[in-house]
Amino acid sequence: MNIRKNYLTILAMVMIYYLFVSGGFLLLSYFGIYYNGSKIHIYAIPMMLAVSLYVYLINGKRIFKKDDFVSKKENLLLYLVPYVAVSSIFLSIIETIITRRSLPDILYTAVLTFLIGISEEGMFRLFILKNCGYSSKKKILLFIFSVFAFAALHMMNVAGGLTFRDAVLQSVNAIPFGLVAGFLFYRTGNISSMVFWHMFFDYDLFTERQGIYVTTTVLSFAVDFIIIVSLIWSVIQMAAELRRKKKQ
Repeated sequence: MNIRKNYLTILAMVMIYYLFVSGGFLLLSYFGIYYNGSKIHIYAIPMMLAVSLYVYLINGKRIFKKDDFVSKKENLLLYLVPYVAVSSIFLSIIETIITRRSLPDILYTAVLTFLIGISEEGMFRLFILKNCGYSSKKKILLFIFSVFAFAALHMMNVAGGLTFRDAVLQSVNAIPFGLVAGFLFYRTGNISSMVFWHMFFDYDLFTERQGIYVTTTVLSFAVDFIIIVSLIWSVIQMAAELRRKKKQ
């Protein structure tokens, strides 16, 4: 699907995304499956699969990039995020078996959070922010839009039975994540790490329902370290570039 991107097209694609999500939650609610329910990690998979397919199509049938998984100067440690995320899932599965917790639940959670990472990063980072030209004004406008559109997405959870107040809190809490993810994607172009970071973030939250996982808790420090270092490095690079331009 080859889509010519302008402001109205981007807005329309985001609104369609919202309709997919809110419609999916309404359908699940009709059958008694609610956002904070104990089975949402199972029954939300078909919905997120459909949303991920939509995002895959509007991105020209491509999400991941091969060179995202190797070290590059501009992404520093960021390329390690997918490896840490996958390791966390593998180790948490082993921990689930050892501690005799529900293995199917952890597997469903892994699939769901992977689809969430693909759909949300593929929409609010990749689709909105890629190929936006050399105009600084357009980059800034799209960056701001991506942050608030991502935050507003969490209001769709009201359709799944979440209270309006909790949805607002989720939206507000999503703003810092959107700011960091958007900035890192702008600076590095590494969408794969953003997908797996998002996956790891949600996976850690979902697995808390089964109790504390030592593996995800420990590896969350590694992910936080990678993101912080990558963010600082990106800011330093941007400052150096601006300084060079000023001298020229």
